[in-house]
Amino acid sequence: MSKSLRGSALALLLVIILAAPGIASAARPPQVVGNCEEPDRQSRISCRIAGHHFHPREHVRLIYHFTGVGPDGRLRTLNYHRGTTTNGHGDFLEAPVLFKVDRTRTGFQLTVRANGERGDRATFAVFGA
Repeated sequence: MSKSLRGSALALLLVIILAAPGIASAARPPQVVGNCEEPDRQSRISCRIAGHHFHPREHVRLIYHFTGVGPDGRLRTLNYHRGTTTNGHGDFLEAPVLFKVDRTRTGFQLTVRANGERGDRATFAVFGA
């Protein structure tokens, strides 16, 4: 390969890398992670969700499915919807979501599904005791 052809190929590769910052994040599958705290004094469980490796600036629809014993002692199932947009690296961090529970029976299950408008999908589940 001649020097000019090699230089042109290198320049083209550099342009592709600079023009498409989402290529590196799209190489890994989308991921949703989360953390739920112990119930506070008001018997609320706080869960914070974050997403990684989505497309940059992608609108993502989040569906929270919570099952647990409510303050009245009855089993509750709640569905909660949120929308967010990823940053330039394909990541997002959601504000905490609060679920009210019975402090004496704090077992719960939370499943979060994230669906991106460009087809990215990821699921997160946590079981608390």
